[in-house]
Amino acid sequence: TANGSVELTIYDITGREIKTLINELKPSGKYTAEWDGTDSKGMKVPSGTYLYRIQGKNGFTSAKKMIYLK
Repeated sequence: TANGSVELTIYDITGREIKTLINELKPSGKYTAEWDGTDSKGMKVPSGTYLYRIQGKNGFTSAKKMIYLK
């Protein structure tokens, strides 16, 4: 099993970075992550549409929209 760098970052709809949830080496496999609705300073963010981006080894990148409701 190969290890690879994985980064999972949350952005607001304007593209401003809100918080990086994961930024570490991980072995291949399936994982889950949970966002508590706070920014990188620990402040609660408002309900709305956000983007998350996952970057992995070998140039893999995936970005999706999500809706955060309080």
